[in-house]
Amino acid sequence: MCNFKCSFYIKYDGKQGQRMKEAVSEISKYMDEIYALPLYNQAAHIKNDSWTFSAGNRGRADNMSPPIPCWAVFQEGHINFDGSMNACCFAVSEDFHMGDLKKQSFMEVWNGEKFQKLRSAHLKKDLRGTPCQWCMS
Repeated sequence: MCNFKCSFYIKYDGKQGQRMKEAVSEISKYMDEIYALPLYNQAAHIKNDSWTFSAGNRGRADNMSPPIPCWAVFQEGHINFDGSMNACCFAVSEDFHMGDLKKQSFMEVWNGEKFQKLRSAHLKKDLRGTPCQWCMS
């Protein structure tokens, strides 16, 4: 999290990459820090044959971490408008749903069986049968 004027952008390929470079150039004089994130495939829900995607949530493009275990399932809980909590910021389906904060406390969901099983799969580096398996492809 930035405590000053900070911005990030997605590091695209091709024409979109060139447009992003131009946009970054325009705003750079107003920012203390600008950094790129790799182009994620958002749990394999984005299809585009002309882009190169990064598997997993790997951090900044200039300092990427291994895709698994994904740091996000150990450090982030994503709360939706309806009180549901997901394991991933890329959640677009019920697959990543870990619990309902209207019925459970944050810590009950965070330490619950669904999160624990998902984290265990990440630590074993075997994501078969988890919602994360397609993100790594």
